[in-house]
Amino acid sequence: MRLRRLVLAALLASSPSGVACRRRTESTKPPEPTASAVTSESASAKRLDARIGDLVEVAAGAPVASAPGGSATAKVVSSPALVIGLGGDGHRRLLLADGVSGWTPAPLRVVSSTRVRPSTSLELDRFPPGDARRKDPDEKSTVVLPAHAVANVAGASFERDAPSDRALRLDQAPFLEQPNLLLQLGPTSTGFVHGLTFDLEWTAPPSVDLAQLGSVRGIVRRPFLGPFAAAALAIAPRAGDTTHVVVDTTKDFDVFRALPAPAHKWTSLETLVVDPTANAPAIASLAVVGDGGAFALVFVGKGKSESVVLPRADIGSPWVTRAEMADLDGDGLAEWLVELVDRTSHGLTTRLLIVSGTSLQSGLSGAVLRLGGEPGEGDPTERYAWYVDGRQLFVARDRDTRAACQSVSMAKSGPMLDSTPRLVSIKTFIDAAPARSDASNATDGRQALPIDVSGKPRWTTGRCFRRAAEAAAWAAQVGGRVL
Repeated sequence: MRLRRLVLAALLASSPSGVACRRRTESTKPPEPTASAVTSESASAKRLDARIGDLVEVAAGAPVASAPGGSATAKVVSSPALVIGLGGDGHRRLLLADGVSGWTPAPLRVVSSTRVRPSTSLELDRFPPGDARRKDPDEKSTVVLPAHAVANVAGASFERDAPSDRALRLDQAPFLEQPNLLLQLGPTSTGFVHGLTFDLEWTAPPSVDLAQLGSVRGIVRRPFLGPFAAAALAIAPRAGDTTHVVVDTTKDFDVFRALPAPAHKWTSLETLVVDPTANAPAIASLAVVGDGGAFALVFVGKGKSESVVLPRADIGSPWVTRAEMADLDGDGLAEWLVELVDRTSHGLTTRLLIVSGTSLQSGLSGAVLRLGGEPGEGDPTERYAWYVDGRQLFVARDRDTRAACQSVSMAKSGPMLDSTPRLVSIKTFIDAAPARSDASNATDGRQALPIDVSGKPRWTTGRCFRRAAEAAAWAAQVGGRVL
């Protein structure tokens, strides 16, 4: 299904009754959308065979493996995808919109050809990772793709020095693996470039409504953001707009506080998250825009938006590492659960933004739950996991002083901790990876959860239950034990 051609002005309706994010009376002309230079392809002319460099659609839930014909290690969540390798028996290697990469035999629909035309010169590694010539002083190790020169994606390679197995990389932040994926460009220039440093050009409508993005879904990162940047920057909060900040508290949840937005010159779209099933007045998408230091999280619906501004940090942050939509209060509008990783000189911290589904009707509401992180300075890592079961949000931490699990419900006043759940453990593992594999291959709803065993950090597969009787019954069913 093609992206729908809609007028950008529909996003910018400025009357107070039509826009929850209020604006001053003076108007500023929004940036002009940049039309792709890639030649359009009619539906009848679209190829059935996907080649390297093609932008494609792949069904949600399609298996993704680390090698052609291998066992699935992940499932497709986001869309679109870029073909970066060809294998036998119809296998294609994909870079998905959320940064996950792997092989799949699933059917693909070619959306468009792509190309790279950077606005500034790109310095590329000339040789693939692991090639000895990269370290040979007699060999020229880099090449330059000049600004506005055109190149095509010709393949990809992984860095040999994979990142250390930090808890956040293993648990909830797959994007941290993606920077090690280098895309090979040619024929204008042959070299390897970091996948998060440029945007692809592909056939797209000149105007995009962020509340109706058709087949785009899930988390979308570079190099797929180009067609959406103008629309996102046009609705970013301007000086004096009503926006929100996160206020730290000593209670279970931090809170949102409304205030006039300070002056920012928003210049980049960093992340886009799309719920393709949303209908008005629900939140349809989240656009994260930046000004070189500060960030704004703009929640968008049909003709309405609400924003949260996060101040400048030491290092580029925050990163949206996961997003789930779930109707926790049963009102028919899904709450947004957005996991953020903040990176500073003091380490990594993670927070879960719980945003009410009614936020575009009566103003942004919800709260923020601190999850864990890597404090630095030799402090032990705070491991965590969270998942939704029905209308309950469960959070597990191995350093939680209150309980092994917490249960969160949504009320009119916002999220609240409502019980001390029991954790059922089935199998225990030293590392997170085998625990996640065991959970993903099971059909009984088990999750990979961090636990403490005699003072040692471990992982278990199991579930959290609000009631002891339910925990005992499920433990007997699956052969687990209630902790």
